[in-house]
Formats: sequence, structure tokens, C-alpha cells
Amino acid sequence: MSHVAQQCGLSSESMRRQLNGTRPLYFDSVLGVMRALRIQLRVEASA
Repeated sequence: MSHVAQQCGLSSESMRRQLNGTRPLYFDSVLGVMRALRIQLRVEASA
């Protein structure tokens, strides 16, 4: 958790608060977590 939070530019406590719902979860935080975990988000138009 601390590594992912650090990669997002957040403290571990801030990351925990966002993930447990006591603070709003912003999309840039989601993208930072995805970068830290090296996963991609792909959007496609529906057929």
C-alpha cells in the first residue's frame, strides 16, 4: 500500500481514506494506482 501511495504522490493514510470511502476517490488517484500496479484501462465504443 505504501509503495502504491508513494507512486501516486499520496501518503499511505490518504490512500487508505480514499479507498475506504472516508475521503472522495478522484479519478487521477485511480489512474495513479493503475500506473503503480502497471495495469491499463482501455475504453472501446460499443458495437
